[in-house]
Amino acid sequence: MPEKDVRIYIAQANEKVLEQIKKMLSEFEIRCGNGGPYVKKGTETKMYGLMVHGSNQVLSFYEQIGSAHPEKVLRFELLKTAKQGDKDSSVASSRSVWPSEGKVL
Repeated sequence: MPEKDVRIYIAQANEKVLEQIKKMLSEFEIRCGNGGPYVKKGTETKMYGLMVHGSNQVLSFYEQIGSAHPEKVLRFELLKTAKQGDKDSSVASSRSVWPSEGKVL
């Protein structure tokens, strides 16, 4: 999967809170798209989401906001290393760095 398919997904049931997060990201010059409302399986709660697309935007998020989650920090670092050309960019693919088992940054 190409690096441009790398993404961060932020979900929130409170649409107003998500709007505040989007505004904050905009202040950091991090672009994101909106999603929702959708209803998560097994619930009746409407959910909304923001998606930060592409390796450059994802790395900008990491550099400016960061993460305290060790597994996600590893994924960010692998992507950063791949972008620097130190490793094959396949380390940043959805299969090896961004697993599809529901683990999203």
